[in-house]
Amino acid sequence: ALFDSGSITPRHILQQLREAVRTRFGEFGLGCVIGSLQVKYFNVCTNSLVLRVAREYVNLIREAVEHLSSINGHACKIVVMRVAGSVRSCNLALVDKLRDDVALEDDPMVL
Repeated sequence: ALFDSGSITPRHILQQLREAVRTRFGEFGLGCVIGSLQVKYFNVCTNSLVLRVAREYVNLIREAVEHLSSINGHACKIVVMRVAGSVRSCNLALVDKLRDDVALEDDPMVL
């Protein structure tokens, strides 16, 4: 894991995302997303995160995430790997990605 278990929490992520939206899009942008923005899943060991936001504000959040450089004083880079219509389909995509990552680690031909 890149962080110890208490250094970054879903609450820290949400605070930084809200601040990034406010910086990029002002109070109006923050007002648009604040009702639907949620951290649905966060795992420190796998460095995985699933966010939920209303469909009409996905691009706004993607833009804010691209400019997020730290969370709770720790440098970070969040990469959007999948946008889906439901949290369930995001979770399934995450499981597939983690399964592929484990398979690559076990493959002796991969350096």
